[in-house]
Amino acid sequence: PAVLPFELKLGSHVLSGSLDRIYPQGAARIVLGEMRGRHHCMQGLDALLLSALHPEIPLVEFAELKKGEPLQRVRPTHEKEAAIRQLSVLMDLFIEGQTRPLAFHPDVGFSYFKQASVDEAGINEKAWEQAAEAMPKHDLWWATAMRGNDPFLDQGDQGEQGDSFDKRMAFHETSMSVFRACAPEFLGSGEDTDD
Repeated sequence: PAVLPFELKLGSHVLSGSLDRIYPQGAARIVLGEMRGRHHCMQGLDALLLSALHPEIPLVEFAELKKGEPLQRVRPTHEKEAAIRQLSVLMDLFIEGQTRPLAFHPDVGFSYFKQASVDEAGINEKAWEQAAEAMPKHDLWWATAMRGNDPFLDQGDQGEQGDSFDKRMAFHETSMSVFRACAPEFLGSGEDTDD
């Protein structure tokens, strides 16, 4: 397999790195076991980069989208300009995440995204309940990163409703932005993919 180095200008930033496992038939990505939100982030990002740099190279996934049902699929691609726009959105989130913790967990965010409505602008309560159920129990990484900003637990300093709503909206907006970029085909699918 080949390695594809790249530099891509995104506004005032340059994204550089390399994509590996590039075969003559396309880029191959393998997930052993169930496909989760974190896998959609990683492979969706690779697909965005390929769409922006070399749209002729497909990204082929070997994974379980549903438990016990392994499959091979070609990840949907973006038009070059759309891919660059989505990468710019993700770059902005990355930069924002350097200044404060983002209310985002990839597996939980993906669960929320699958239940969200395509045209709904606010928080979807059914999707919120699904996301809360998908939240890992006793996740030290999440608890440390959120430090009082957890949208699923915290009710604000004095239990203020507005503060809690702001945290929920931050989770909603971040999850929707990430997965609109990395896995748009699952928006509102409501599919049980065992995440």
